[in-house]
Amino acid sequence: MVELLDESIIRPTRTDGTRWVDHKQRDLQALERNYVAVAAHFTKIGSEQRSDVRKEDAVKARGMVKKMCSYKFVLYMAMYIDILQEPSQVSLVFQKEDICLADVIEVVRTTEEILHDMCNKHGPKLQSVKRQCSEGSYRSLALTGFETGHAQFLASRPHHIQPLINCLEQRFSTFRDDELLSAVQSLNPKTWPEDLKDLGCKVDDDVRITSRLPLWQMAVILMQL
Repeated sequence: MVELLDESIIRPTRTDGTRWVDHKQRDLQALERNYVAVAAHFTKIGSEQRSDVRKEDAVKARGMVKKMCSYKFVLYMAMYIDILQEPSQVSLVFQKEDICLADVIEVVRTTEEILHDMCNKHGPKLQSVKRQCSEGSYRSLALTGFETGHAQFLASRPHHIQPLINCLEQRFSTFRDDELLSAVQSLNPKTWPEDLKDLGCKVDDDVRITSRLPLWQMAVILMQL
């Protein structure tokens, strides 16, 4: 099938692997890359000419093709590729051996901000896919629901992204609520603005807060920056 379509194929990984975010992201990327081949495969299984396929399986295959060839399916596929890119990056940072507290706080905050933006703005993959769907088809396959699919997608998008934001905020709530952890962030030069005058008095306040730490703990934090 792949040879007939002149397509190269990317095999999906195990979604139940240890790094589940990375696995799910790669599976979605494989689906997007193999979109035409997968749709053709299900179309063939759903064909009434296949005597080796059970009727219920053929019905399921035709249902999958119908879903895959809808505009909403393509939009959601692209959106989730963009969404999973962010927690995947957080996971990679957390796996580094030389990770420091300031870097952890920064990557979590940045990820939350990007996800908040995605509630109302298109990510890079979604932008690319939308451009390819401008004429009512995607990678040569005609899409259904092109008129209403986009409006429905925009209305439901925040409901898909907000739970992930809530999960991050709940899991790392101490980064926002803990006065000391927040103050440590000001010691990281990576977070400083180009004009140091913009730092204002906050740094003075944060230094006073972190000065409560024992000297050895302060030394460890500074060596990690």
